[in-house]
Amino acid sequence: MAADLYLPSLVEELQIKLNTHFENALKEKGMIKDKNSKHYIHANEKVKNIYKQMWSESCHFHDAYNESSLMWSLGLSWWKDVIPMLNDKYHLTPEKAQELIRLIHTSEIDPEMLNQKYNYEYFLDKKKKLIKFLDQSIEYGESIECSI
Repeated sequence: MAADLYLPSLVEELQIKLNTHFENALKEKGMIKDKNSKHYIHANEKVKNIYKQMWSESCHFHDAYNESSLMWSLGLSWWKDVIPMLNDKYHLTPEKAQELIRLIHTSEIDPEMLNQKYNYEYFLDKKKKLIKFLDQSIEYGESIECSI
């Protein structure tokens, strides 16, 4: 389970650009009988790489509901803090994106959330990525689709 945020125009652009490649890679992978072969492993990596490109950070932000959660590390909640900002279509408007950026900027990373895997740099980097993503919404004047 996670919060997933999308910029629809950028998602659509990447889907159009990469969907045929993705479908072809899936077909190629599906035709390989030996699931332990190097050929299958290579085909599987190709599918994964295209999928990652289709859902890149330029059009999508993902925050899992676990110890890696940026919002939890900031003492914030997708449910309590963000859902009330959404419109009736569960979109975050550019104006509300600006409001969320202000909220994120005023929130500090909780040292109690840190561990070896998810250290301060991890959360700081994720915070910067979310702000950059929200800034795109403002720059393009496009609402963000939210699945929270």
